[in-house]
Amino acid sequence: MTDRDTFIRLIDTALLAKRADYARHVANDWLAIWPGDIQVRLRLARAELYLGEHATALERLAHLVQIDPEQTEAYTLLASTLRTMGETQRALTFEACERVLDGKKLDTARHPEWAMKLRAAYAELRSADSQLAERLAQEALAGDPDLALAYLVAMRAHLAAGHKKAALNLARLGHQRWPNCVQFMLALADDFMQQGEIGRGVELLHRVVSLDVSRELVITLPLSGEYSSLWPTHLQAELSRPVPAEVAAILGDNRLGDANLEPEMRIDTQDAIWTIAEAPVEEKRGVPISKEPLPAPEAWEAFQGPNPGATDEAEPAPKSQPEALIKIDEDLRRLAKKVKARRRSLDEDGRVPAYIVMTSRSRMLQQVGETAFDEVDQRVMRLVETIRRRPGWTAYRIYPDDPSTLEAFGIAPCDPGNAWQIKLRLADLDAALARRGEMIGALFILGGNDVIPFHRLPNPTDDDDDEVPSDNPYATSDENYFLPEWPVGRLPVDQDLTLANKHLDQAISYHSATGRSVSRLHQLRTWFWRYFNLLVGSGTKSFGYTASIWRKASLAVFKSIGDPRAMISSPPVEAGRLPSSAIQPIRLSYFNLHGLEDSPEWYGQRDPMRDEAVKLEFPVALRPEDIVNSGRAPRVVFTEACYGANLLGKTVDSALSLKFLASGSRAFVGSTKVSYGSVTPPLIAADLLGMNFWQNLNLRLPVGEALRRAKLQLATEMHKRQGYLDGEDQKTLLSFILFGDPLFRPGVESIQVGEKTVIRRQTRPASMKTACARGGKEIDQGQLNEATLKKIDLIVSQYLPGMQEASCSIHQQHVECNGEDHVCPTFALGKKSSGKVGADTVVVTLSKSIPDGDRVHPHFARLTLDSSGKIMKLAISR
Repeated sequence: MTDRDTFIRLIDTALLAKRADYARHVANDWLAIWPGDIQVRLRLARAELYLGEHATALERLAHLVQIDPEQTEAYTLLASTLRTMGETQRALTFEACERVLDGKKLDTARHPEWAMKLRAAYAELRSADSQLAERLAQEALAGDPDLALAYLVAMRAHLAAGHKKAALNLARLGHQRWPNCVQFMLALADDFMQQGEIGRGVELLHRVVSLDVSRELVITLPLSGEYSSLWPTHLQAELSRPVPAEVAAILGDNRLGDANLEPEMRIDTQDAIWTIAEAPVEEKRGVPISKEPLPAPEAWEAFQGPNPGATDEAEPAPKSQPEALIKIDEDLRRLAKKVKARRRSLDEDGRVPAYIVMTSRSRMLQQVGETAFDEVDQRVMRLVETIRRRPGWTAYRIYPDDPSTLEAFGIAPCDPGNAWQIKLRLADLDAALARRGEMIGALFILGGNDVIPFHRLPNPTDDDDDEVPSDNPYATSDENYFLPEWPVGRLPVDQDLTLANKHLDQAISYHSATGRSVSRLHQLRTWFWRYFNLLVGSGTKSFGYTASIWRKASLAVFKSIGDPRAMISSPPVEAGRLPSSAIQPIRLSYFNLHGLEDSPEWYGQRDPMRDEAVKLEFPVALRPEDIVNSGRAPRVVFTEACYGANLLGKTVDSALSLKFLASGSRAFVGSTKVSYGSVTPPLIAADLLGMNFWQNLNLRLPVGEALRRAKLQLATEMHKRQGYLDGEDQKTLLSFILFGDPLFRPGVESIQVGEKTVIRRQTRPASMKTACARGGKEIDQGQLNEATLKKIDLIVSQYLPGMQEASCSIHQQHVECNGEDHVCPTFALGKKSSGKVGADTVVVTLSKSIPDGDRVHPHFARLTLDSSGKIMKLAISR
């Protein structure tokens, strides 16, 4: 644990070293435990101003001058910031307050008349002329300044003149208008005590403690001594990040680098920090600022902690290390192994991850109106502030059509209806964050397609979909949208924002809880209850539901989270007759059922080998009305159903995805279009993605990161098997999206200091080897040898009942696509893969629409054959 003086020294030194990002993290670490520390709040505002977060800093400073109307430095920062933003009149008001407190002269041509009276009253109060001070203060109040400072000066003048009743009346009026002002509460608490109303007085004092935990405003008052036990005596908190090398150098703790600083060098932190905080403003006014560069750490100093953004170019590693450093490194390795610390990869990006909440102001306003938008905007800001208190994270609110949220990063607004422009702004944001030592760590999109549009990507498979709505490009800084760099989650919104507000409140509550420090006793208690639940059989519950025909593949996926014997299949199970396990409180749910674009239900499918007595081919397996609320909805849902995440033209009653979210599910993963999987292992496409997702979730990864890594693992595995990504691989990577907070982790109560759950790599492939089997001259069935045709017929009869008379198209698979008669990702991205990998393979696509009552079920099967006619792969639509 670290004491308050050390925290303040670290913040001041970080600002002096121009590491405002680290200063902000240290301040947030402290305020997460002691939110009522006025000096740390002030320093946090300085850091935010230096980072260009003017709106957040102004709100914080305005709150500070309400708590302490005599906070001179807050007025100075408010005035200078507002002046740079062009709000001259507001700036003059706060400048007048600063001059009143400092006794400086006021300009009668610029400053308001009440300020002249208030300055004179303040001066007379100091010179003990209480009668004149009282009269001048009353004249200042006649100007009706909307400032607590005027009421405070008048209250003190009345007290000095012996007019206690008038002073208390002003205290009551001031408390009504500014309920957080400490001085008004102290005056009222003192009066309550003298009147014998101890309870009311102590209640106000408790409020004072929460707003002034360090006793900065009450230390000189007799009341604070009498009730001093209300204030904590030992203020300590934990640092969530190591000290960067350039900060340690100024502190004198960095003995390895050439710091060029005298060991006993004294730093006037107040003056130094003021210069740093106002650097962008003062440079314009011609105030000289030191440009002397700070010493950069050597490459072998990495063990002192991450040093993001210190230099633009990494220094080459030394050829050899001193023996002492080798010994230190060995000791640290042994220590890390002993405490089971995660080893950092050489390719791991060490920058601070930023949680980005993104929506469109204009399109949201059009959809829900100004009042509803203001409410959700306030929740977004609370979520951002909450994430900033999490160890090792920062957060920002970004509206691509709102300049006020972009100006801090030097980014111009764009058309909110253009998905590619928004994607480019995110790339610009990531580059701007890099200059601060930060990076996009997770993206939370607020709104459906009519707010932040999906990317409409070309369909890589030969089925009924014209295009593939996807969020993948929002997860990359370049054009390679197959491999996401950061997790992305999307929260759809309804007309009255009930769903959005509910999930934002849940996210705020969740991140508030996970961001708290956890004691050893609490950790032991949590471990005990988990162990006890396992012993009594009430541990993590999961639910699996599959179409009977591909039960074997589903079992291979579900075993990652549950007992395969507990998984149910349709048939025999149908909607309306679900077993009790389907309506019990569960954490994880897996569905491998059929889905239709125009139907809210999911369907099972009869297995002719197991369900001979069942006549219904596609029984309704799950309906929106089957999703149970009251806290029993699964926390995380993964579905392989076609159109499982289709939002276009849908409502809560016509989309199971929205119904799950409305009923309490925190995360939903599904496909926006036709999805593909296997009948039996080995797993491919959606089955392989689902298995990887559940396994990643078992590693305590957030849902967004679990899905991101599952996509990378799918791409890696298929490259290993085939040497390229074929059509169904590509479509799986593009069509599966997440609804919900990307940082949600089911069953995780707290984040340990140093625990890193979202990891970016410094390098990634600029492109992927992709293969296309669309367009070009169609191959006649007669060109396939007789043995190959028999194999296809056998597979169709065994695994694809009802597809014997399906339409059949055969195309050569190619890695260089000219796109003459179609558009596909291989052509759209201009891929020119080297070599002829996959060039000798052909893809047979079978398609058939099977009527079933008032519904028509389109089915697709894709068989990949090698040059000898051997069937390499069979993918079936879900």
